[in-house]
Amino acid sequence: MNTSPITKVEFEWMANRLIYLATPYSKLDDLDGAATTAANIAARLAQATHGAVFSPIVHGHALCRAGNLDPIKDAVAWSALNDRMIEECDILVVAHMQGWDESSGVEVEIAAFMTAGKPIFDMRDIARPGSMERRSRQKPPRDRFDGVPDVELDADKRDYLGHAPR
Repeated sequence: MNTSPITKVEFEWMANRLIYLATPYSKLDDLDGAATTAANIAARLAQATHGAVFSPIVHGHALCRAGNLDPIKDAVAWSALNDRMIEECDILVVAHMQGWDESSGVEVEIAAFMTAGKPIFDMRDIARPGSMERRSRQKPPRDRFDGVPDVELDADKRDYLGHAPR
């Protein structure tokens, strides 16, 4: 996996973007603890980036608990929302918490964002959102990105959506 440290411009660029937070869940022993950890990471990430953060674990776990559903057996109840949010979100952040590298769900989320050519960031230190690293990006295959400049984000260039640095 080819990564590079996140730049200040990239970090600021995350403001006003919809961020999808990938965390492991179903194979962990303590699902309540996994959801609480994901909520804490999502809150820190939202505060640090001023971006809107969607965590399927935080959202889905709460829905299952409120609806008295089994979060594993009834995952279909919230998977449609996850699929839609993967389409809508601008950025994927993969939290490197226990089990992230063995999670089939995180693997599916990474593959979906790679296929769409959307930026993926790895948060190796879940207590420090600013320590993220950017994965190398493939050229987006979808019409939605036609005409978008294929540039890397840095201080003297526009971002991949064509916005000038702030």
